[in-house]
Amino acid sequence: MGISFTDLQPGQFAATSIEGGLPKLVRIWEELRRLNKGGYGGAVLVQLGDFTKASAEGVTSCSPFTCTAICMALDPRSVDVGQPYTLGAPYKPAFDGGRPVDHYFYDLHNGYPRSHYLAGKQWRPDFKKGYVDEIPQLESAFSLFNSAAGSVVALNLGTPVDPKAMRRGDVLGWDWNPKKVIVKGKEQEIVHGHAACIRPISSDGTSRSLASLARGKPDPGGRWGRPAASRSNDAAGREKDHVDQEQ
Repeated sequence: MGISFTDLQPGQFAATSIEGGLPKLVRIWEELRRLNKGGYGGAVLVQLGDFTKASAEGVTSCSPFTCTAICMALDPRSVDVGQPYTLGAPYKPAFDGGRPVDHYFYDLHNGYPRSHYLAGKQWRPDFKKGYVDEIPQLESAFSLFNSAAGSVVALNLGTPVDPKAMRRGDVLGWDWNPKKVIVKGKEQEIVHGHAACIRPISSDGTSRSLASLARGKPDPGGRWGRPAASRSNDAAGREKDHVDQEQ
């Protein structure tokens, strides 16, 4: 039997959480909404490191949007979510204790074709050194890591989540043509301990079958994400956490 999404293990990187947690992400989403003056299109709204440029037309789409939000949140600037702070560029996202996020995270998040990572029939040397050699499962489960939710697991920014256990703030991926990715919004209903209906935060319209999702690492000072050991909280725990986040 092959590897499933929930079997994925992160690369050999230090776990990275988002300072400011979900409140910080909400501010980022609202800032991207403000910048998205041109509607839907294959681009990003801000410059990320040295590997993207902001769209002059103010357009974005599914996985470019979620990757932008994640990279903005990984910028090391100090924030106090109880006070106003600048969300202006430039953004220099970092993980693994300060290592810069590079274009290969963006490429994986957007599901570039396998040939993009190859030089002839071999992995590109920099991709092999920075990713293949650091992520033991990458060669055997490339297609799973080469996705929005999978890329989050690859860099140890989050953990795989069973769709039945999804909750606010999780990154969701839809495996259809074209692939779509969103950030989970608010649970509308909990049935038998599972989220039965969701309101997505997305740069897309309708959606189809859920493929995979990932949950961010817990923020020591906030509530965004959970450590893997506590993912099996019962329905009451999940519902209480949902109420806490609403307050």
